[in-house]
Amino acid sequence: MAKRKTPKVDLTKKLTKEELEGLQGHADQMNIAKLQIAEVEIKKHMLLHNYVELQQKMQAISSELKEKYGKVDVDIRTGVITEIEDGKSNS
Repeated sequence: MAKRKTPKVDLTKKLTKEELEGLQGHADQMNIAKLQIAEVEIKKHMLLHNYVELQQKMQAISSELKEKYGKVDVDIRTGVITEIEDGKSNS
């Protein structure tokens, strides 16, 4: 079997100063973008945890109100309480 010859690369060649700076500049911009993405993901994670806590607090408040007023609908804007007819609920 014949061996495939690959051309030899002259390892003494270098990029031009402009080529190297352009390459380094793009690499730097990519690293900055990665850091910004990580910061956004961390903020998202924190917001999701906060949202879950708020949901749990809302459920606790709803349970307290149900215990106090029974099965009712509450207009969250006005605080008006409406009794729920059998089988109907806005929730």
